[in-house]
Parts: sequence; structure tokens; C-alpha cells
Amino acid sequence: MSGTTASAAVTAVGSAGGKASASVTLAQIKDAMEKAENAAGNTGKIPAVEIKVSVPDGTSIVEIRIPHAAIREIASEGKSNLKLSSPVATITFDAGSLGTISGKVSEDVIFTLAKTLMLLL
Repeated sequence: MSGTTASAAVTAVGSAGGKASASVTLAQIKDAMEKAENAAGNTGKIPAVEIKVSVPDGTSIVEIRIPHAAIREIASEGKSNLKLSSPVATITFDAGSLGTISGKVSEDVIFTLAKTLMLLL
């Protein structure tokens, strides 16, 4: 827990080619949401849920599966952010983005984070 951000930790399972996969449960999301909302209280700050994904060494791509119900739960609050963080990459979705995602899908959502290679020309 940091400020108004509550986290859930998951461990990705590696496979061939530097790819790893992790799954988050609805219970993990609900627990983190409750903690973040309690921390935010009446401060006026936006509560956030962070999914911290640990990956095996050599991972360059990580897929994070989140149940549709969990995305819908965060989006229905209309005031929470979702942060996906791993050694591969980190991305944050605001409540509006989550609402759009939730409205467009009816199944689990798989977010794919990949390292990019920056080359100097």
C-alpha cells in the first residue's frame, strides 16, 4: 500500500521465447480496491489498484489475464485507476479507459506488455 494505491502481487509463469503469463483473480482486485478506497477516503485523491507482476529472468513479453468482472468492477466505480507493472513494462489505465474496455468485451481481458528495443541510428 502506497498512498491511495493498493497492490496485488502475482507471479508470471514462463514459457519458451521469453514469454510469461500471469492471471489475476476477481478476489485480488476487490481486495485491492477496498484498500485503495479506504486509503483515499475523503482526501479527494484518486484510488488506484496496482497489479505487480514478477516474471522469470529473460522475460521480454508478459501477458496479464484479468477477469472481465474485475475490469467491470473497477470501471463501475468510475473513479479508480488500474496500473499493471512488471520488470518488462508498466502501463496505467484511468477510469474512462477501463469503462471503454469493459463496455467492449464480455470475456477476460489479456493485456500484453512487451519490451521495446531502442536503437540509435
